[in-house]
Amino acid sequence: MSKGRHPRFTKRLETTFSSSGSKYRGITSDLSAWGIFIRTHHGLMPGNVVDIEMYLPTQILCHLKGVVRRTLKTPLSTLKNGMGVELIERDRNYIEFLKSLGFESDNPEEPSPQTSTVDLREQANKKETETLRRQAENQKPGEAGHKDHEPIIVACPACKAKNRVQREILPLSPRCGKCGVLLQIG
Repeated sequence: MSKGRHPRFTKRLETTFSSSGSKYRGITSDLSAWGIFIRTHHGLMPGNVVDIEMYLPTQILCHLKGVVRRTLKTPLSTLKNGMGVELIERDRNYIEFLKSLGFESDNPEEPSPQTSTVDLREQANKKETETLRRQAENQKPGEAGHKDHEPIIVACPACKAKNRVQREILPLSPRCGKCGVLLQIG
């Protein structure tokens, strides 16, 4: 989530977020059409999908879903601890709230407020199904076909420990199992 990608608004709104059955509290510090920064001491790892409930100034509740893109954790409470979340689902209340702040979408690649998240999910599922079908048709008999699920071995740049990493989690910035340093895959 790049800071210059969408106009941002500074708003402090009470927020709860949950992932993997755990629920936490936070305060938003800035909002955009497709992202928010939540100030919290419970920042989640990048790549985690979070369900977000945000209380608007009118005490209306918004339901959002997003993917953590960055997390800031410092020992100093005066600094901005928290996480940047890219929104993948927004409800009508959030869209109307953005409009009340003066936000008007001028990016044609953004879904219009009339496009529901159900429609967007259906479109994405159809594309994914079509891609998988084409891959299966092009696959030769006897091929494994599941190379994305095969683990690779990555040496830690700090402690040199060998880490077995599933290919599908490579984009999620895996860390060394021994010392916790970010693994460099390249």
